[in-house]
Amino acid sequence: MRTLNPSLALASLVGFLTAASCTLITDVDRTKIPTDAGAEAGAPGTGGTTATGGTGGTAGMETGGTTETGGGAGMGEAGQPAAGNGGNAGESGSSGTGGSGGTGEPGTGGGAGAPPVTPVCEQATGSIKLAPNTFFSDQDTFSIGDGVNPVVVFEFDFDGTVAAGHVAIKLTGSDQFENASLITDAINGERAKKTLLVKATFETPPMIGGGEAGAAGASAGGAGGENNGGAGTTPSMPDPTATAVIDLVNDLSGALGNVTINRTKSSAIGQGVGNGNFKVSGMKGGLAVDCASAASCKTGSECASGDCGSNHMCVLP
Repeated sequence: MRTLNPSLALASLVGFLTAASCTLITDVDRTKIPTDAGAEAGAPGTGGTTATGGTGGTAGMETGGTTETGGGAGMGEAGQPAAGNGGNAGESGSSGTGGSGGTGEPGTGGGAGAPPVTPVCEQATGSIKLAPNTFFSDQDTFSIGDGVNPVVVFEFDFDGTVAAGHVAIKLTGSDQFENASLITDAINGERAKKTLLVKATFETPPMIGGGEAGAAGASAGGAGGENNGGAGTTPSMPDPTATAVIDLVNDLSGALGNVTINRTKSSAIGQGVGNGNFKVSGMKGGLAVDCASAASCKTGSECASGDCGSNHMCVLP
């Protein structure tokens, strides 16, 4: 009996397996791979898993097991790019029609004009009153202003001296009426200098002391006849119980003339100026609106000419 050479058998087996493997790979018909060209691109195919080769046979006297050829690498199907459809051409937009112009609302007519200004020309007024038993102290003062010139300070003087800038009033009268007359003269003296545009007027006091008319004679027949009584005598003196009054009027119309009359008591006696019987009022009531006469002013609206001068007096039209 002939003995099998193991080495030769093994070599023959390896060659056979190699030839078989090549034949399996080349026999793959790629045309048989199905394709599906869908509209959309296919997702890339997953490659086939490589088959694990068979376990070689155990060397021995017997012929080794046939080695299985490993599976060929799977080929994923290439996704076919989908042909995108072009978008439809947009339709031409029609031209828009322009909006019509808005209709304007009719304008509201202007309001009625202001009524004409009523001219007003009022002069500031005031007063000074001396009651019975009005007694002054040296250096007592009072002041009057006209709204245009500086305020004038009047000082009662009994010793021949007054403060600088004050106007002295020497009171030599024996009662309120005589003293009121002296005060009136002092005020009008400053008006004459045009340093104070205020006029003072002393009111005539009530008079007493006249004799009554005589009674009519008795009737008698014949030569005696009826005779009229004798005429009464004229009153000869002011009533000592009456109050002396000085009226003050600003020469100019206008609110600037509303300057308060002030009094200052000297330190000699603490009962007030004139023992408290010296009363003052004003100045007040001055007003000018479109005034055509002499007036003090701050603005042109107080003047008929519309022009208030730099001296605070209306320029006359």
